[in-house]
Amino acid sequence: MKLSTLYVPGRYGAEMYQIVRPVISVEDISRNLDKIRQSCHLRGIDVDLKNIVDSLQQLESERREFASFVEKDRQYIEELKQLHSSGDEARLNSLKKEHEVFIEKLKSAKEKLHNTEELILPVVQRIPNLIHELTPLLSDITEERNSCHSEQDFNLLPHTDICKQPSLLKFSKNKAKSYYFKGVLADLELAIQIYFCNKLSKNDYGAISCADFCKSFLLEAVGRDPYSVKQTIPIKMRVERGQMLHLVGGASFESFCAYLTNMNVSKTNLPMKYFSIGRLYNAENSEPMTFDLFSVVQSTSIHCLTCCEDGQSENEEFEAMFDLISACYNDFKIPFRIVNCSSKRLNVAECRRKQLEIWSPSKHMYIPVAHVSGYSDFVSKRLHSTYGIEHIVEGYCHLVEGVAVNIPVLIGCIVENFQKPNELFHFPEELEFLQRLIED
Repeated sequence: MKLSTLYVPGRYGAEMYQIVRPVISVEDISRNLDKIRQSCHLRGIDVDLKNIVDSLQQLESERREFASFVEKDRQYIEELKQLHSSGDEARLNSLKKEHEVFIEKLKSAKEKLHNTEELILPVVQRIPNLIHELTPLLSDITEERNSCHSEQDFNLLPHTDICKQPSLLKFSKNKAKSYYFKGVLADLELAIQIYFCNKLSKNDYGAISCADFCKSFLLEAVGRDPYSVKQTIPIKMRVERGQMLHLVGGASFESFCAYLTNMNVSKTNLPMKYFSIGRLYNAENSEPMTFDLFSVVQSTSIHCLTCCEDGQSENEEFEAMFDLISACYNDFKIPFRIVNCSSKRLNVAECRRKQLEIWSPSKHMYIPVAHVSGYSDFVSKRLHSTYGIEHIVEGYCHLVEGVAVNIPVLIGCIVENFQKPNELFHFPEELEFLQRLIED
């Protein structure tokens, strides 16, 4: 049996270390039950929601009952200590017998609670986020930008062939498909990093450094399966009571969430906007051995995160982040399209996602290079990411996150879209100034 790393029944506490206990709001689930059913249907998630509200109310009742038993046990222990100190043997022996009877009731209440948790928590674990009103229900909605594909009077080559000639790109033959940029490609990578970092900094995003690793519960919190080799890269020898370490990269949502777990941020600082530049690891690319920049496991990326106060602020920040990112790609004068992803393409934690895909002449298709996702307060309730004044909690943060650029993908598309007849390429005009600065 695969134990949830987030919703851990008490019976399995010794096997799975529970770092944070997610908020389970019976009121929210009861109020939005029809929307939850719709979300499950549209995403293709099979969850038995029959009697879920009654079951959750029963779980809350049993948790309160068990908490009262624990408090009563504490009172017994305190009184026994006092009687032992006073030397009242008769009363002490009487209370010990009374306490022994009570302990059996405590064990019974604990067993009852564990049985209920084991039935209910796996159902709660599978409940997805609600679908945002602007998310297409059935199919993606696409919009092309800079859509005039350049016509050339010579045969267009894939980026792997162009970069092979002057030995600018080298792939190793191991399973992880490591690659190395040299010469002008290394300059291009640095120019792209500088360009996006400057754009984000000018729009009030603060740079932050995140860890390359995260524990299993963070993957589950953001809608990924920590047990799936297609969704994560586990560090096999590092396990702490069920919580494995996973290689996600410092430019990932999970790494940002590690900072937000059990954090109460100041309401006056919202919205808070950050970005991180670093590695991003894609486990889906571990198997197919296609040696190109569109399917690498490890990519240099720039990841953005905004913490908001409520749904209205989240909507505004979502559009602002995506507009900023799409404006960057407009500058490059490469054909791209915007995809408003349908509900079936969202993971369980997302309520909406917009994706930006850039044109590859060699593949005659658009390649995903950036995205922005909205989560409402779904992830924050799982991780206790709150806001308030001083130590007073007023609500749960609404989160917007996105990849501003997957640099290997952008490099591959720049090489293909700006190639020259002599099997070389030139920089987009927007990056030429940075190229000269780097060379100087």
